[in-house]
Amino acid sequence: MRYFSTAVAHAMATTVVVSTSVLFVVLSYFGLLAWAVLANAPIGGPLALGFMILVALVGSCTAVLVVLFPSTLLSEITCRKLHWPKLIEIPLATLASLLISLIVGSTVGWFYGDIKQALRLALISELVLLVPLGAYWWSLQGTSGLIKLGARVWSYFRGGA
Repeated sequence: MRYFSTAVAHAMATTVVVSTSVLFVVLSYFGLLAWAVLANAPIGGPLALGFMILVALVGSCTAVLVVLFPSTLLSEITCRKLHWPKLIEIPLATLASLLISLIVGSTVGWFYGDIKQALRLALISELVLLVPLGAYWWSLQGTSGLIKLGARVWSYFRGGA
């Protein structure tokens, strides 16, 4: 049951991060479209919104799979094994995501020959990923709490019947 609830919580957190990033892109597109109309500027091509949504989907799914999921899972397991409070997961997940970003950045820099620039981009990407990391962690905690509440209610009615 623990693995199932963990998988459901991470799936819900992934859904929150991906859908929020797509919603942000759509709202940005229509804001830019309104600005272009008001400024009497060209409104762009018909494929812009579709391309922006595709980039948001690929980028947010990549961020979840490479950085957010591993860092939150690592912090969750660490706090559970060491019996630390739940709130310690936040700085642990932040440090883990920084470490993952630096590892990915140095690997990319090693392949392309410019480690300094790659590490700079890794630090910038870590700063950008702090907001999705927070959204991921909070939705993960909310979903886990709802699953635990549902299990308690289920066991209460099942045991009472």
